[in-house]
Amino acid sequence: MMNVLLPTDFSENSKNAITYAMEYFSGMSCTFFFLNIQRSGEMTMDDFYSASNSDSVEKALLDDNLKDLQAFSGRIKKQFPSHNFAFKEKVAFGTFASVVSRAVNRFNIDIIAMGSNGATGAKEVLFGSNTLQIIRELPCTMLIIPEQHSYQPVSSVLFSMHSEERLQHEKLTTLVAILDRTQAHLHVVEVVSNEAEAFHEAAVKDVLPREQLSFHFLNKLPYPMAIDAFTQLFTPNMHCLFIPKESFMDRWLYGSEAQQLQYGSRIPLLILGYTK
Repeated sequence: MMNVLLPTDFSENSKNAITYAMEYFSGMSCTFFFLNIQRSGEMTMDDFYSASNSDSVEKALLDDNLKDLQAFSGRIKKQFPSHNFAFKEKVAFGTFASVVSRAVNRFNIDIIAMGSNGATGAKEVLFGSNTLQIIRELPCTMLIIPEQHSYQPVSSVLFSMHSEERLQHEKLTTLVAILDRTQAHLHVVEVVSNEAEAFHEAAVKDVLPREQLSFHFLNKLPYPMAIDAFTQLFTPNMHCLFIPKESFMDRWLYGSEAQQLQYGSRIPLLILGYTK
């Protein structure tokens, strides 16, 4: 049974991300944890609340949100009645990152699925502020769905890497599971800054031995531009990647100091975790 965390602020973007997740995990046994976070202001509480909690002042403060969340998850359940899904609703006070972090640990979350932009509608960065905060602070597998993106069966997967990255099989279990389940074609793209940097084709084939595998080498292009161009040309359904380190992530998300980031993700991102 896979445990999937679904943060929602009831925005259309978060609802779309949840619908995508239901389609994506179709055919699997999953427990979905619907999570709504109420900013606490000066109040601090370190607990999650569900319908089984006894009445209390604290629960009363969250009761309206919990009812809305239960109604929402109930509608989702009716849309997917024949699936082997279980649904649990959780609400909590606190900051977004701290509550999500506690939820991941407490409920043994395997993957977080959320939208790329929050209700604030921030367009100047690749991810909404909440999603970006989780990427920075919580090295957990994340499925990030672009705004208004509709589900398509995964038949082609892009796995991007860079010359500094060392492939480790134990960290690729999620990617391997996707490929085994979907039988998708794997496009491995290595983006480097100059031709002298290492070319990892042999290492990739050793770690990911597959018949449906294509290797692509892109150099002298900014990382976001290279990935955006590849996505338009080869039309993969999902982009899988590791976040190697914050400095590299900052270059990807924000570009150079002289250039504003202009290239958002056109397809869902599956962040597999961190590499050293």
